[in-house]
Amino acid sequence: MIQLILFILLLYSFWNISLSSTIFISIAILFNLWVYSVQYFSKIEIINKTELTEKEIEILKKYHIYFRFPLMARLNSSMASAIYLFGLILVIWLLWNGFWIKAIILAVNAVASALISAKLNPRTFLHDAVENRKKFEFHEEMLIVDSICEKIIKDQNNRKN
Repeated sequence: MIQLILFILLLYSFWNISLSSTIFISIAILFNLWVYSVQYFSKIEIINKTELTEKEIEILKKYHIYFRFPLMARLNSSMASAIYLFGLILVIWLLWNGFWIKAIILAVNAVASALISAKLNPRTFLHDAVENRKKFEFHEEMLIVDSICEKIIKDQNNRKN
């Protein structure tokens, strides 16, 4: 839904670039601040940590939003990707029309949104990096994320029984 709003704002920018870019930048900043606040102020209590290795605990802390709120994380990853994609298009349009400061602010937010998107859905991004783009430096991290997911599922099944 929010992706549709961003797309409409992008289209509206062809008629009123000043207003639409201001709204777009506000949405991007508020979204990024919200994700960073959830990242730094939410607690990590997902699984019995005695079952985890030190590297798994380290990865769990790095991507704890994904492990704690998986559905919310995937949906917000999609939104962050939309902010990145539509933001880059809008940056070009802003530069073309001479709105340099807004373009710089939006470019910084677009890069932040891309980083957020990868943090919110590490399985997708790590598997893509290793399997499709052959970036094998992420292979170990991908395996650790998969291992944590399996342990969380096992822990949840044990709690049900």
